[in-house]
Amino acid sequence: MWPKIRWRLRVLLSIWTLCFNVAHSQEIHKIAAVPSGTAEGSTEGGTRLIIDGLGFSKDLSGGGNQVYVGGRACKVIDYYSVPETRIVVDTPPGEHDDIRQPVEVIVDGRRRAIKYGFYYRSYRTPHLYRVEPYTASPGQLLKYRGYFIDGGLYSGSVERIRQIGIGEYGHCQVPDEDDTELKDLRFQIDCNGPVTATPGYYNASLVIAGVYGKAKVTELFQYPDYGRLEGRGYMVNPKGESYMVQIVPRITSISHNNGSMAGGLEITIRGEGFVEDSARVQVDIDGTSCPIKSIGAKDT
Repeated sequence: MWPKIRWRLRVLLSIWTLCFNVAHSQEIHKIAAVPSGTAEGSTEGGTRLIIDGLGFSKDLSGGGNQVYVGGRACKVIDYYSVPETRIVVDTPPGEHDDIRQPVEVIVDGRRRAIKYGFYYRSYRTPHLYRVEPYTASPGQLLKYRGYFIDGGLYSGSVERIRQIGIGEYGHCQVPDEDDTELKDLRFQIDCNGPVTATPGYYNASLVIAGVYGKAKVTELFQYPDYGRLEGRGYMVNPKGESYMVQIVPRITSISHNNGSMAGGLEITIRGEGFVEDSARVQVDIDGTSCPIKSIGAKDT
């Protein structure tokens, strides 16, 4: 009798273990860029991937899923992910062009799934070679000029802007953004710079949806068809730091345009891009420094 009971207990335990392992296994079924459906993207990173599978973490907000491409951590987009079955990420920059990269998912710090299937492609990397003008005031129209290496856009495909900005200001306003389409090998994107930007030196960023991703800034660009130098992406500020756009204040009005030669007239200067720290502000009239009495909310 006891041997039969032990045998049945072993069978039940084996079935329970099998069910437990199946319920807690992780599998990656598909890796695809959004919305193209292929698993490739920019060598600069920023390609948005959907990873579909089973056994992923239920804890989205607590960082239950960690994803690595080629051994480098991805940014997990929790609010687009689905508990247990879907993870949405932005890829990190990659070093190896045209080599199939492993995509690894670590679930709740313990369990892991891995699948080879993402490619960094230099020809899928947008190139940004200039932002005009080099010097602008807050809110001024900026022109992003660049090009695509691949000729796929000539076939009528449409790619959209996912992010465009300067410095920590990650989003510039693109006029009629929902209708903005990139259908050509060479592109120009117009956007209104952030009105809240303070004076300083900034680098630009551009991320294109689909199989592309983050744009690479080309220091010196030579357009292949014409062989001529188009311009310089980066410039160098007095501190030796590279930048693409300098934001400067803009004066829109002065309360008085004349006064006593002896001075003493209080005037109000209005504009954009001012800072509230008086230690960073100097006002000169005809080469003579004026004492600052007050500074308003970045505009007076």
